[in-house]
Amino acid sequence: MNWLAHLHLADADGADRVGNLLPDMARKRECDAMPATIRRGVARHRFVDTYLDHHPMYFRSRARLKPPFRRFAGIIVDVFYDHYLTLHWATYCDVPMLDFVGEACASMMPHLGVLPPAPQRIIPRMCREGWLVGNGTIDGIARTLGRIDRRLSRPAGLAGAARYLEAEWDGFEADFLAFYPELIHAVDEWKSRPSSAG
Repeated sequence: MNWLAHLHLADADGADRVGNLLPDMARKRECDAMPATIRRGVARHRFVDTYLDHHPMYFRSRARLKPPFRRFAGIIVDVFYDHYLTLHWATYCDVPMLDFVGEACASMMPHLGVLPPAPQRIIPRMCREGWLVGNGTIDGIARTLGRIDRRLSRPAGLAGAARYLEAEWDGFEADFLAFYPELIHAVDEWKSRPSSAG
């Protein structure tokens, strides 16, 4: 999942939220060196990614993408699913999305000092520039994919994959709506396990 979903699935705590974003911004050894309160969020992020990677709806969504984007299908579908989360936000969260994002961003700021340099830069920029809510539009999806593309060793023109969201709109939406409630349930079960402490 992309970052809005990871924050939605996090505890309402700044350290846990930071940890739920960190694996996409820092090396494994950097994540593993964080304080325990952040490592728990890191562990949840990893659980979510593993669960997603093995879910049949995720396979179905990835199959909707054709070359040259099939190679990056996992990244692209993560971003597409955040798009549908923004559209169906009220189904999954009682707090309006803008209020949730504002509070989540504010809660993470006191924890930036312990983070590696990359997330120290990325998290404030993400909050300042509205990345978390930007995926609510096709243009926003293209911008997000463009940012990811610039981080690749060989840029692949990922922004162009946004057209698949338009072409397969109903299919991707059906996949997401079947998948996300199951993910929420799986995360709730994961939280109850002693081994979830990170």
